[in-house]
Amino acid sequence: MGKRTAAAQFAVIKELVNQHLRRIVQRDFENGTSSGASSSSNSQQQQPSVWQQQQQQRQLDTEAAAVPPDPEKMSAHALKEFLKQVKVDIPRGLTQREQLLELAKAAVQLWEAHRVLRCARIGQQHPSLELPAALAVFKQKSHAAGAAVTAAAEEAEKRALKKACRQLQLALHPDKTPQQLAGQQAVFVEAFKALQHAQQLVPALKT
Repeated sequence: MGKRTAAAQFAVIKELVNQHLRRIVQRDFENGTSSGASSSSNSQQQQPSVWQQQQQQRQLDTEAAAVPPDPEKMSAHALKEFLKQVKVDIPRGLTQREQLLELAKAAVQLWEAHRVLRCARIGQQHPSLELPAALAVFKQKSHAAGAAVTAAAEEAEKRALKKACRQLQLALHPDKTPQQLAGQQAVFVEAFKALQHAQQLVPALKT
C-alpha cells in the first residue's frame, strides 16, 4: 500500500512538473511570436511601400516646382492668410495693406525656409529619396532611371543648381534673418543646416 501511495505521489509531481514546463514553452513561444510581429511591424515602418515612395516623390516634384508667392499682387486679406500660413504673428494694430506688405515681403524668405525643410524631412524619412530630396531643395527634379541627358542639358542643370544654391544661401543665412522675423531665427538655422547637407549630396555642387 505504501509503495502504491509513493508511486501515485510521484506521478502527480511528475505531471505538475510537465504542466509547468509546457506553460514555460508556450509563454516563450508567444513572446517570440509577439517579438517577431513587432520586428516585422518596425521593418514595415522603416521600409515604406512603393505607393508611399511614389507619393513622396510627387511631393518632392511639387516642392521643386513651387514658385515663391508675390506679396505685391495680394490683397490685404490674402497677405494676412499668407502670414498665417508661414506662422508669422501679425502685430496688433497692423491692418493697413502697406504695413502687411512689408512684413509679407520679409516672410517670403521664411516660406522658402519651410519649403527646404519639407524636402529635407522627406529625405530623412526615406533614405532612397535622399538625393531627389536634395535636388528638390535646389528646385530641380531628379531624372527617371535610365533617362538620357545630353551634355548641354547637364551643363544647364549644373548652372541652375549653382544659381539656386547661391540664392538660397543668401535667403536662409541666419545672419541675414529679417528684423521683422527675429522670432523665427531657429527656423532659419535649421533650414540653413538642411541646405548645407543637401549641397553635400548633389554631385554638381561639390565642384
